[in-house]
Amino acid sequence: MMILAWNCRGLGRPRTVQDLVRMVHVHQPKIVFLCKTRQKKNVVESLRWRLGLKNVITVCNDTKGGGLALFWDDSIQWRCTFVYGEPQAHLCHNMWELLRRLKPMGNGPGA
Repeated sequence: MMILAWNCRGLGRPRTVQDLVRMVHVHQPKIVFLCKTRQKKNVVESLRWRLGLKNVITVCNDTKGGGLALFWDDSIQWRCTFVYGEPQAHLCHNMWELLRRLKPMGNGPGA
């Protein structure tokens, strides 16, 4: 199974969207993760049809560098946990402490 992860630095330019669509059609990943989409939720979610990946979850905010999107194909069944780290370096310790506290709660692989 192929996964595509890309820091796209904004989906506001037509060329960026064209490049993304081309990569997905050439490599046919089952999962596509985009960070720094810099677009509103409805704009990012509408890409699923051009990508041919029907499922999408987005996290968008109003900051210039924000925005996450996860697209996936109907043919896969999966469970995964994603952690998007604290963007402010001096606060990273908070995220690591939270992960340390959550680890003992799990009962699956890596727990």
